[in-house]
Amino acid sequence: MRGFFYPQSLAVIGVSPRPANLGRAITNNLIAHHYNGRLVLIGPKGGFLFGHRIHPSLEEVDEPLEAAVILTPAATVPGLVEACAKKGIRRIIIETGGFGEYDPSRRDLEAELKDLIQRHSLRIIGPNCIGTMSKENGLVVPFAKISTSVRLGEISIIAQSGGVGLTYVNLLNSERIGINKFASIGNKLDVDENDLLEYLIEDDSTRVICLYLESITDGRRLMEAARSTDKPILIHKSNTSPASARIAASHTAALTADEAVVEAAFEQAGIIRVRQTKDMVNYLKILTKPRLKGRRLAVVSRSGGHAVIAADACAANGLSLPPFPRDFLDQFEKHFRGGVIKIQNPIDLGDLFDFSVYTTIAEAILAREDVDGLIFVHGYRGAETPDSRQFVQAVSEMADRFGKPAALTLLVEEAELTHIKTEFDFPVFASPEEAADCLRVSALVHESSLKDRSPARPGPGPDQEAVREVLFRERPGLIQALEVAGVAGIPTAPWAAASSREGVLRAAAEIGYPVALKAAGPEFSHKTEVGGVLLNLADQAALERAIAELANNLSRSGLSPGAQAPYPVVVQKMVGPGIEVIIGGRQDPVFGPVVILGLGGIMVEVLGEVALRVAPLDRAEAARMISGLRAGVILDGVRGRPGADKEALAEAVTRVAALLAANPRIKEIDLNPVKAFVPGEGLVAVDARLVLGDEN
Repeated sequence: MRGFFYPQSLAVIGVSPRPANLGRAITNNLIAHHYNGRLVLIGPKGGFLFGHRIHPSLEEVDEPLEAAVILTPAATVPGLVEACAKKGIRRIIIETGGFGEYDPSRRDLEAELKDLIQRHSLRIIGPNCIGTMSKENGLVVPFAKISTSVRLGEISIIAQSGGVGLTYVNLLNSERIGINKFASIGNKLDVDENDLLEYLIEDDSTRVICLYLESITDGRRLMEAARSTDKPILIHKSNTSPASARIAASHTAALTADEAVVEAAFEQAGIIRVRQTKDMVNYLKILTKPRLKGRRLAVVSRSGGHAVIAADACAANGLSLPPFPRDFLDQFEKHFRGGVIKIQNPIDLGDLFDFSVYTTIAEAILAREDVDGLIFVHGYRGAETPDSRQFVQAVSEMADRFGKPAALTLLVEEAELTHIKTEFDFPVFASPEEAADCLRVSALVHESSLKDRSPARPGPGPDQEAVREVLFRERPGLIQALEVAGVAGIPTAPWAAASSREGVLRAAAEIGYPVALKAAGPEFSHKTEVGGVLLNLADQAALERAIAELANNLSRSGLSPGAQAPYPVVVQKMVGPGIEVIIGGRQDPVFGPVVILGLGGIMVEVLGEVALRVAPLDRAEAARMISGLRAGVILDGVRGRPGADKEALAEAVTRVAALLAANPRIKEIDLNPVKAFVPGEGLVAVDARLVLGDEN
């Protein structure tokens, strides 16, 4: 990947002297930003541009070249890539659009490019992108004009949309925040976000990495990369709705990922999820300053109302406002005029107008060991402006000195806010809510850096030979699902399959009453909806009536032929009371196996809440799933009712995760309900559902 940012020689293909020519625009950027390599221009009509000769073809260039940028009509691109390969160029940026993202019929052009990539061992960024930038050496190849005021910094950007990526660049520049590297990846025909992310993680010049993605190529690889570093990684993942999916498909041929899986995967990997462009810029602003190493904040405000708003915002973002000792506050109260404000944390400055005292207060707070950061809400205008600007400068210097973030919220006119952003290399915010949200992210980044980043260490998985034997055995739906659960080490309520009236009666006698009778055919995915589950059958007479009722129910449903109804069936022992939960999972097309946990039975549909993780996972992560459920308080026991065996529950979750991770043929599995008994007494699955894919 380094060759896309530090080539010693670069060919720009598709150049002419015409003012509207986009190759000319690329060349202009390279010259304006002082690209320090050898620049070669290629265009069929030849000529000269900015003192550089335009060669009619690559064949006319004598010297070797390391990289190329192509911006010509789509139909010409494969031939030009072939010419680059013959010239020995192995790094190619294709900015041309009009491939599969424009018209599916043009995917043949992409197929040609893929063949060239494989035959010649090329690496290609694009097509349908605006290329790369490296501020260290002046490599700036977008066809859009890039201002020379863009600063060199420590933030690098990967963007699936060139337009969104350049918006980040411009907004950061307006905040006096520089960038290091930039890459627009477009259709991701070859190089994708993971290739570039892995490079930037190793890049010593990059300190913070942000990405804009409409699709994720390989979710597991993305997670592994993020876990390998303590550099902050922020991802603005869009394309989350049906409408945006239609736009994205025509824009970058993106596919929509399951949002719940994306959210869980990012959290597991320590990735900061961003939902708005404005938020991305705000988060990057705060991350250029010292991290919030705890969650204890002080709030100081010139307005009592804004102090209340700030306090609410802190609470909403999981930040605390510890009380200050009385003697600490007394040293400031003597400066107040009316003596009618009793200050605490938050500190309402009320009738205090001496800005030098503001500085003293801010410094004293940041010096305290029980304070990790500061929100200072400051509004001013007119004659207060010069002193206020000095105050901003003072806060900036003391934040660096104490190594703590100080989030200044400036309630000023737009022109003054623009002036502060332009003149001061210090993040300022437009509202207390923005400041608190950004400090939350700063804390998350610090907390993530302290976590153990080694892969999950799950316990022993299922006996794979036993699992494979069950998976490739022809068995009806429920029967196979219960067998898979059993060989995976998930306890199940005692059960037996039967294919005749006599078999049902014999199974019930062996298991012992009371029993349940369940339709077992694969067509009965949701058995209760067709009367396929009959419970609490206390004796043989009740069971015989249930056999007839089940046959009638299934025949009426139209799903089972009358001659065969109700067989095959499962006879299952009724178990005692417990808390019903659901444990399940599926193979996600982007992140691979994922596992879920929630309250079971009908509660999962009523509450609509489950915890979700990417598999495999260890017991500690499974325990976090349990504690993270809002409805999980029921598992602790409420109003005198006993809780559930969380140890057994965590063990079952890890076993389902291991089962899915080791057996991609299992496309979906649901154990619902699983009855979790009181602590120490374990759990049993009483129903199961299994969906299998192809054998390979």
